[in-house]
Amino acid sequence: MSLIALPALLGVHAGMSVASPEEGVLISEGAIHAPLALLRAQVNSRATAFGSDDATIQAFGADVPRFSGSGARLVVEGQRTNDIVDPIDFTSAGGWTTQSGGSGSAPVVTPNYGAIAAPDGSFTATRLQLDRGPGTASTDFSGLQRSTSTSAARHVWIRTLGGTASVQIGTTSTTAGSQSSVDATWRRLGVSAGGALHRIMLNGGAGNSATADLLVWGASSETNSAFPSTLVLPPVGLAQASTRGADLVNASLVALGLPASCACTVLWSGRLPQLPTGTGLTILQIDDGTNTVRWVVDKQPANGNIRIYGTGSTSVLSGTATVNAPLRLALAIDGAGRAAASLNGGAVVAATGGPSAGFTTFRLGTNASGSLGMFGETAYLRVIPTVTADADLPAASLVLPG
Repeated sequence: MSLIALPALLGVHAGMSVASPEEGVLISEGAIHAPLALLRAQVNSRATAFGSDDATIQAFGADVPRFSGSGARLVVEGQRTNDIVDPIDFTSAGGWTTQSGGSGSAPVVTPNYGAIAAPDGSFTATRLQLDRGPGTASTDFSGLQRSTSTSAARHVWIRTLGGTASVQIGTTSTTAGSQSSVDATWRRLGVSAGGALHRIMLNGGAGNSATADLLVWGASSETNSAFPSTLVLPPVGLAQASTRGADLVNASLVALGLPASCACTVLWSGRLPQLPTGTGLTILQIDDGTNTVRWVVDKQPANGNIRIYGTGSTSVLSGTATVNAPLRLALAIDGAGRAAASLNGGAVVAATGGPSAGFTTFRLGTNASGSLGMFGETAYLRVIPTVTADADLPAASLVLPG
């Protein structure tokens, strides 16, 4: 087993940021470096991510990497379909119906509101003026509604023209915890749950605001999804359900200069924008082309725990993720069935009894089936064909960009 010290591993002096490109650097500073490659099928859709201003939504075609926000982190997600055929049309032609009852007034819907730009910088947002009146029963309401699949993540980009408002979004529930607080900043809000209706409504029984002057844009309903992904849009000028394929990011071990034992060091940093309960998220996987022989770093389904696991090995937890907080991981696989890791400079943990031969492929953000996607962002990725000593792993993780 080859052991290397921290300065040689990072290729930088202490206190300096990690530079690109260095040997083995695959992702850094808003770029993917060979031999890592990204494929994303989407013949009928546009994928999206934040621009460098952290506010404006940009659209991306098939196989184009999405580096999001001022941090230029690579977005890697699993496959999703937006069933709303025209996400920016909130009229009856777009499948929405106006709803009012009791003390509520019929909503006023004004497409293509010209005074404030939509999240993509266009002037295609819809102004929605709601007034449920003084009533406080569930029969006192004013808003928009459309049918969706029974179990879906239903969301919309929304803001007020000024002030704040409590609004029922993506759900028929009147419980306090299911209501959304809206202010004068564009945000993507909604609910991932059962039911078959997408709503943007003021409801007296839900304790929503009596009135609201809103802008809405980019509605989505992602079928059988426990949490939302980034917005999926149809091609320009078309109205249809839109599917964004999984981001498949991988490289062969041969191209990376790694042996079939996968003796190596992996340095990864990034963020998980959400930590859905009941769903595992794959961060890294090294495998034999299947899910049979593999080393995996993932977020556990029940919580935010980050697990290191190899086929047949003990399973160890390297730490806990926090929503959208930087994660910095240094992982050393010795090629003899042991993998050690430090997360965010924490104590080193090691999984033993894992596989030591037959590896062919390195993957970021999915398993070998292209499922259990990370739905996260990567700031930095480096794979080196040498094994770092346990004592150097904490410091190696701390120097990584977030």
